[in-house]
Amino acid sequence: MPRSYIDIIDREKQEATIRLYGTIGEKIDGDLFAQELASLDHQCELIHLRINSPGGEVMQGLSIVGAMLEMTTPIHVHVDGVAASMAAVIAVCGDRLYMYDFARLMIHDPYFAGADELTPKQEKQLTRTRESLIRILSRRGKDEAEVDRLMSEETWFSAKEAKAAGLCDVVVTSRQKALMALAPDELRARIDERNQSKTDTEMGKITEKAAGMLGIKTEAPEAEISAAIETLHASKVAAEKAKAEAEEARTKAEKELNDYKASIRAEKKAAFVAQLEAGAKSGKIDASGVATFSAMYDTDPENALKAFEAIPEREQVHNRLSKKEQDKALLDASWDELDKAGRLGELKTKYPDEYKAKFDARFHPNED
Repeated sequence: MPRSYIDIIDREKQEATIRLYGTIGEKIDGDLFAQELASLDHQCELIHLRINSPGGEVMQGLSIVGAMLEMTTPIHVHVDGVAASMAAVIAVCGDRLYMYDFARLMIHDPYFAGADELTPKQEKQLTRTRESLIRILSRRGKDEAEVDRLMSEETWFSAKEAKAAGLCDVVVTSRQKALMALAPDELRARIDERNQSKTDTEMGKITEKAAGMLGIKTEAPEAEISAAIETLHASKVAAEKAKAEAEEARTKAEKELNDYKASIRAEKKAAFVAQLEAGAKSGKIDASGVATFSAMYDTDPENALKAFEAIPEREQVHNRLSKKEQDKALLDASWDELDKAGRLGELKTKYPDEYKAKFDARFHPNED
């Protein structure tokens, strides 16, 4: 297993390259590859995923697919030689797929290696896995029934054929006719050799950049590199979780505050409406004034309250008539009778007009 699948991180271009070269589940640890790939998310503006693989373990391959589909950083996939089986499924999950003109892509049905007869449980699992692969391979717009047929027939595509089928976006011209004539296994071996030669000459540069990102020394052992990648990924997950929890807490606090403010406003509005209704009963305002002041309160509560309180209290007519009935003896008595009873002051206070009339009748009887 290589020390790291991350090939290079170019800080100037804000791009990263990661290589899937080899069989998934053997040379490629799919779960670790997925973690390394995910660790690049948000750290650059573009990720290049280079593939030369015969496929391999489906479940490990789906870990890589899952990581790709969850990432926000664009992923451009480059088929450098062969992308077969599970590697082809991974390839079509890129945001853009490039194939050299000599490259090959192959899709087929999944199977249990070394199993002559399948148990009912294995058959059920295989059916579900196949359905998942069909959905993934159809994500570029190809009809699922057509993908089903192509998988059943174990279909190989040249770069040109893959583009015509809608599985590839760009065919990269290489002018290497010798490579175009090679069988898939020979082509994959030739590309592996070229990559190994390039890696041997550039390893110091690549390892130094990757080590700088992971915070380890360039000569760190494989176990330390793997641990650093896992730590980086875990810290990213923890940070995202903490951010989500903080956002959830903030949203909850805002809702509780808004609910509290709303309840206070509702209580004040209810109290004001009670004042309006009491005012309507006392004659301070008429019945239509309740709705008018209530609507005014919704837009300008302070001025609505001030306007209502500025209206003077009015005694209702029936109340005044009722008082006169109660004070009939006071009103019917003569000036002298009231004077004798000591009630002239009461008459003057309650009924000033009647008081004046009695005064004039007593002291100015002949004046018009």
